[in-house]
Amino acid sequence: NLGFLVGLGFKAAELKQMLSTDPSWVTRQLRDLTLSWQFITSVAKLSIADVVHFPELLYMPIATKLGPRIAYARKRSIKLLVPSHAKLLPELSKDQWMEHKLMPLDVWLTKSDKFICGALGLSLEDFTRFVETPVLTCSRVLCVLCVR
Repeated sequence: NLGFLVGLGFKAAELKQMLSTDPSWVTRQLRDLTLSWQFITSVAKLSIADVVHFPELLYMPIATKLGPRIAYARKRSIKLLVPSHAKLLPELSKDQWMEHKLMPLDVWLTKSDKFICGALGLSLEDFTRFVETPVLTCSRVLCVLCVR
């Protein structure tokens, strides 16, 4: 897996940082890691810098977590603040998230449904219905999100 990521452009220092932050991604099958990388870059439009700051992206389930949450953010025009851009913008307090329809990506992907809906003034029922809609395969998630 390290060789795969080096081939994508990750530097040794970045991989070391990722391993110290969260080593769970190292044990993934290469096929699954490849699918995650394709989703992260092609659909979620994230960069190497974002993955270095948030390595959980490499093992977060696409069909049940990453895909539905990214799709819902797009559907509701929620701006997700990615780690690589966070330093370029003034920091918003949690109270300002709703006003700007903006939430840090790591919060959007890791906090409970109730927390993110409450913080942004979203309907928990609508969110739950959307993310629990069955998706047949990870490939379908990729196709659906690519055309949005």
